[in-house]
Amino acid sequence: AFGGDGTYLPLRFEKVTLHAPLPARVCCQATLREHDHRHLKGDLRVFGPGGEVLLDIEGFVCRRMVDESDVKRSNLA
Repeated sequence: AFGGDGTYLPLRFEKVTLHAPLPARVCCQATLREHDHRHLKGDLRVFGPGGEVLLDIEGFVCRRMVDESDVKRSNLA
């Protein structure tokens, strides 16, 4: 369902670095680098239970979808 300020769907990422296998439970830190009315761009860092860095995702871009017609126009349906 869509509501509020819309739903953001992932579009692409610039770089992914896997440092170690991912366990069943992880924590994620997100850092917002850029944003406008249609897009968010940031970085994600995934940590293991002991605080070790397991995964880095740089340049993660999401696009805002206000309603179902946005999804259809984006060929994401």
